[in-house]
Formats: sequence, C-alpha cells, structure tokens
Amino acid sequence: MSDPIDLAAIRVDQLDRVRDLHRPVPGQGYLPDGGYGDIAPSCSSCGTPGEYAVPWPCPTIRVVDGKDDQ
Repeated sequence: MSDPIDLAAIRVDQLDRVRDLHRPVPGQGYLPDGGYGDIAPSCSSCGTPGEYAVPWPCPTIRVVDGKDDQ
C-alpha cells in the first residue's frame, strides 16, 4: 500500500495535469444571446476554441475547484 502522503501528492499532480489541459485561451463560439463572437476566456480543451468555444471556467474546472453549481 502507498504512503498517504504519496497518494495526496499524486492527486495534486493529477489535478494539475487536468488544469493544464483546461486552461483559459481566447476563442469564438455561440453567445448566450444566440449570436456568434469572441468568448474570452474559453477552455483550451472543451469544444473547439476557434469555432465552438466553451466559456472558461469550463464544467471540468468548476468541478476541480469545487464550484460546480449544477
């Protein structure tokens, strides 16, 4: 069995890797009013930042941060 401290360090590393994948970048996509335009910031992994951007913080980052409101 692994040392609890090692497990905690592994989890922190895993969360850091998730954050690296879901970082804020400029993007474009559909806006809440139905129009299309710049979404800044948008998630670098969710959707396609240059076409179908997902606003950042994305659902993944909200869950990682413990702020998921759904």
